[in-house]
Order: sequence, then structure tokens, then C-alpha cells
Amino acid sequence: MGERKTGQQQTLSGLPVSDRPHPYKTYLFFAIAGSSILFLALSCVYIIWLTNNPPEAAIILPKPFIVSTILLLISSYTISMTHKAYLDDDNPKLLISLALTLMLGVSFGVFQIWGWSKMVQAGLYLNGEAAVSFVYILSGMHLLHLAGGLIYLLFLNFKVFDNWNDPIKRLIYFTNRYELIRLDLIAAYWHFMDVLWVVLFLTFLFTL
Repeated sequence: MGERKTGQQQTLSGLPVSDRPHPYKTYLFFAIAGSSILFLALSCVYIIWLTNNPPEAAIILPKPFIVSTILLLISSYTISMTHKAYLDDDNPKLLISLALTLMLGVSFGVFQIWGWSKMVQAGLYLNGEAAVSFVYILSGMHLLHLAGGLIYLLFLNFKVFDNWNDPIKRLIYFTNRYELIRLDLIAAYWHFMDVLWVVLFLTFLFTL
């Protein structure tokens, strides 16, 4: 089954598929590069500010941030299963992988918000110390970026679920190479969000 699908990715309607990357992959590359530069610049400002203006008291990251990090790491694994599921024409496994990733992503957001509420309860406000404000801003920007991925994941879940009881739609879906490109794009974006959050979390953990 996997070998047959591999052959289908090499030709489309009997014509060779171009080796040139799909334009969406180029767009994603520039989007990731731009986001990386933005977060890198803000992180550098945060570290420089914190070095010259250390907080008056020790700041401890809330435990929900730790849980959210674990959830996002797990979601990175579940979304990596989508590629093989598509190549195997395994609609149930593909839907489970996408649904689990979506649920874990939403859970990440819930724990992030819970973490912010814990910070507020501890007297750490957005308009308080600059170091604390940076934590809110950077984690909030990351969550906004992740929300875009969640919306697209929701779309992909509905698309795969629509194939469940329709063999014709399922056949068309699993023979369209652009559907695999969509899955690979969201997986690449999701892995980037995962790595980005881990870097931010470790930065907060070792600098506060």
C-alpha cells in the first residue's frame, strides 16, 4: 500500500510531478523565518533588559506552563503520524492523529491561560515589572501563532471526517498529492511552534 502511494506521488495523471517545491512551502518558509526573527529579537531585548534590570524578587513560572509544554511535545508526536497515515490510505488513523493534535493544542491554550491566571494571583501583572510583561507578551504572541495552526487543524479534521462514509471522496482525497502537502505543511508549522515554545519556556526558566 505504501509503495503504491509513493509511486503516485511521483506522477500525477501519468505526467511527472515537478521537483520544484510547492509555492505554499515557500510561503511557509518565509513565514517561519519572519516569526523566528521576530521572536529572536524580542527574546534578545528581554534577556538584555533582565540582565541590566533584575527583578526585585524571584519569579517562579506557574506549574500549568510545565504541563502545557508536555502537552505540546506530545502533540508534535501525534501530528508526525499523519504523513504515514495518508500514505497508507488509513482514514481512521489520519483522523485520530489530527483530532488528538487538535485536542492537545486546545489543552495547551487552556493551560497557558491558567498559567497567566496563576501569575495574576501571585501579583505578577502585565503592567508590572518589565520582565514579567515580556513573559506575558512572548507567551501570548506564541499562543496567537498557535491559534492560527489550530484553525487550520480544525479545517483538516472536518475534511478528513467528511471522507469517513464516502468511498468516492476518500479515493479522491488519498490520490490528491496536494492533500499530503497540506498535511506536511501543518506538521512543519506545528513542529516549529513546538520548538519555539520549548526555547521560550527554557529562556523564562533559566533567566527569571
